[in-house]
Amino acid sequence: MTDENKLKGAQQRQHFRIKFPDPERPLFTHKEKGYLVIDAAEEGLAISIEEGDPIGTFTGIIKGSIKFKDKESCNIVGKVLRTAPNAVVLKLSIGIPLATIMKQQRILLQKYGQIGG
Repeated sequence: MTDENKLKGAQQRQHFRIKFPDPERPLFTHKEKGYLVIDAAEEGLAISIEEGDPIGTFTGIIKGSIKFKDKESCNIVGKVLRTAPNAVVLKLSIGIPLATIMKQQRILLQKYGQIGG
């Protein structure tokens, strides 16, 4: 890889991802069923599910809304990217606005001092 390509790759912005502490997890609602959000980014979402929940095997488009603890909400559209025993990761085609991600990050930083990991 040339130095120019390395620099170009380093300058590309990656999506911001927030891992929510248990008491701060937003609620993702799909077809009137609620799921707690484990983490969220502009184009991705991980939700907690009970083992065997049919959303994990869904192959079509998933539409729903996320309601954050500060009552802000947004509508999203995506599809299942992968599943784990108690989680589903969605790839979003209509995602969470960057301003919303940044606002939620600020709220968590103010409350906890640090977030993630």
